[in-house]
This record gives sequence, structure tokens and C-alpha cells, in this order.
Amino acid sequence: MKVKELQVGMRKVEIIVKIVKKGTPRDVFVKTNGKTHNVAEFTVGDETGMIYMPVWDDMIRQINEEDVLKIANGYVSEFGGKLQLNIGKFGIWERLDSKEHDIEVYLEPIYPDKIDTGPGIKIIDTLQRQRGIHVVVKVIDQLLPRTVTTRRDGKKHQINTFIVGDETAIINFVLWDKGDDIAVGDIIEIEGGYTREFNQVLELNLSRAGSYEKSSQDILEVNTEKNISEPSS
Repeated sequence: MKVKELQVGMRKVEIIVKIVKKGTPRDVFVKTNGKTHNVAEFTVGDETGMIYMPVWDDMIRQINEEDVLKIANGYVSEFGGKLQLNIGKFGIWERLDSKEHDIEVYLEPIYPDKIDTGPGIKIIDTLQRQRGIHVVVKVIDQLLPRTVTTRRDGKKHQINTFIVGDETAIINFVLWDKGDDIAVGDIIEIEGGYTREFNQVLELNLSRAGSYEKSSQDILEVNTEKNISEPSS
């Protein structure tokens, strides 16, 4: 099974995933047993996408970033609008040889059901919102396109990066194999966007279900002083 196939309510899940990010442990009180436990939110994934995975107690110290795990008898739940892969009380996991199981993770989270793009927001609001972004922006610059070959499919892909913004801020807008129809000065409306940090730079990306189109709206002024894609310290 692959990450993109996971849905809420699935049981007896067998899957191989790579640990992308290890979250910070926190204490939680569990009413069912009256005890306090450590829990950390890990981000795991495969070549089809990423999903969150809560890890409890001793397992937190046993699993590290870049580990490849084989999980059996897991299950999928939803918490806070996010899909979660759970090992659970009756689940089984084992660490695999990462050299034999070389996984290049597709860095887009998988979300339950249809993405609700919601009302239009401003660029500055994307700092507080990871997915379902609907925004109208002006293209003020374009970085040099680059070509990458991914191990996921062995093909070459062109990455176009535009600097876009509104009266609140600017951000890098990244498109894979798209964007040849966008020019500096265009006003575009983006739906189904999501943000992620890559090489310490916050980027606005387009989800599989997302889209963009030229807009007749006007943005008279863009705040170039507030660049939320500046590398974090």
C-alpha cells in the first residue's frame, strides 16, 4: 500500500514509509489508563506523499529521521483535519535497510477527502495556514527555471519559481512542469495551494487538486519589504 491510498477508517494497514521529520515530544494525559505519556508527531512518507504519524513513549527514542519502517496492522485516523497513520497497541513495526529501500518522499501531505480552498486570503495569512490556500497575487519576478531528475519516476522536470505578492507580503510560488503561461506583471488567482519549507525557505506550492488562472482583479501595490520566503535563521 502507498501513502496516497490511505483513507480514514482503514485497518490492518501494511506499508513502508520513510521518516521525514521527527516532532518534539510532549506530555499528554490519557484518561483510559489514567497515565501521562510522551507523544511526538512524526512526518512520514513515500514516493506518493506524506502523512503524520503519532509516536508514543519508548518508540520516540527508537526511531530517527531518515529511518525506513515497515508497518503492519496499522490504522488510519483523522485529527485536527489531518490524516494520521497509527501503529497503535496491536501494530508491528520494523526498521528496514535504508540502502535496500531507497525512498524519495513526495513532499506533499495527504489530506482527508476533498481540499476545501475556502475564502480568499492574503499572502501574510499563509504563515498561519498550510493548505487549502486561495489567494490572488501579482507576479513581480521570476527566478531562473531549473531542471531536476527525480528518482521517483526517473524523468526530468522543469521547476518554475515566481515571486508573487499582494499588499501584505511576497512569497515564492513554485510550479512543477507548469508556469510557461505566466509572465511578470500578471495577476493570477491560485486555488488549492499549500505551503512547505524547503531548504529553510517557505514556498507556496500547488496541490494535485489545485489550479491557477489569470485574474481580472487589480493589485495596485505589492509589499516587497515583507518577504516571507526569506531563509529562516
